[in-house]
Amino acid sequence: MNDESRAPTHSVNLQILLNAPLECVWDRITDHAGMADWLGVRQVTLSRAGTPEPNGLGAERTLVDAVIGTVVEQVIDWQPGRSYSYRIIAGSPFRDHLGELRVSRRGKQQTELGLTISFRGRWPGTGGLLRWVLAHKLRAALKKLRALVETP
Repeated sequence: MNDESRAPTHSVNLQILLNAPLECVWDRITDHAGMADWLGVRQVTLSRAGTPEPNGLGAERTLVDAVIGTVVEQVIDWQPGRSYSYRIIAGSPFRDHLGELRVSRRGKQQTELGLTISFRGRWPGTGGLLRWVLAHKLRAALKKLRALVETP
């Protein structure tokens, strides 16, 4: 299969301004075991530690969701305090799923969080529906995240 046939055909891009210091947001979005608190899945466990930090490069997290089942994600890029990227390596309704979370400081007490996910639908004609469902779930997750990081 050539690289062009594996290119993502759909993406979701979301941004949110949070009234919380960058370090607080970074700690929350990189705490794989704590993601279930805001991501909207039943359970998340760190199934393989990364390097040099346990949640860093090479880390694998296992997500259990009532609807999609079990998914395993792997951190493939790690820029501490700035961004990380991951890919799904098992159990996904997506093909070639890549995600990136980016944080940037906006003043002393505000952080902008950007989230981009690109993918191809596993089955022909499902990509648009998957994009809509994913965007809906992620907007809800970002609201939960906001409540967690903005709470004094």
